Amino acid sequence: MPDEYLLKICMIGIPDKLKTKMIRIFTEGAFLIDYPSTLGVAVITKQIQVDGNNIKLIIVDTAGQEFFGKLRPSYYRGASAAIIIFDKSSKNSFHAVKDWYKEFKKHIPEASVPVALVGFITKSESKVDTPTFLKIQKRLENTGEWIGWANNEEINNNEEIYEEITTDEGQSLAEELGLSYYETRPTDKKIIEQIFHDLTLKVIRKKEMFNKL
Repeated sequence: MPDEYLLKICMIGIPDKLKTKMIRIFTEGAFLIDYPSTLGVAVITKQIQVDGNNIKLIIVDTAGQEFFGKLRPSYYRGASAAIIIFDKSSKNSFHAVKDWYKEFKKHIPEASVPVALVGFITKSESKVDTPTFLKIQKRLENTGEWIGWANNEEINNNEEIYEEITTDEGQSLAEELGLSYYETRPTDKKIIEQIFHDLTLKVIRKKEMFNKL
């Protein structure tokens, strides 16, 4: 018979709306643009199967606002894993990652608790300047096909829409803190599911190793 696990994953970091969108995509498969920021804490559960095991995830979405700071440690207790998020278009969001990690580890110091760092790609097409937009529009008219924004040479060379935090910077910070690193858009259900799957698998394998000792 498959084993059953009850695991708690804490969602931390800023901005709050990205955390709630990520959770909604994972738990409901719905993307709600106007979903409000978390006020205090939200607790969501989801049943999944990982490596043949039945898993009940308790996902705790903690508010990033400073005035909730004294409450957050109580939500960290008993965490099996954590996800720290930041917005790749915001240096302030990225620079806050170390503080979030420090706060979490202060209350959950166990080395066996895995933590993932997730950089969200949030830049939109509306950031493209007019000349670049017209070039792409003309190309679309000529080919009659949609061309992904991220694959366009004009856009990749356009500093106005380039993210403030590069992939290399995100990976370097993750390596410095000993975290796994992912990048995703708020709507990418496949990658978001993979993040939760990978963290859950790490927790299960550590528990199995401990039980064999």
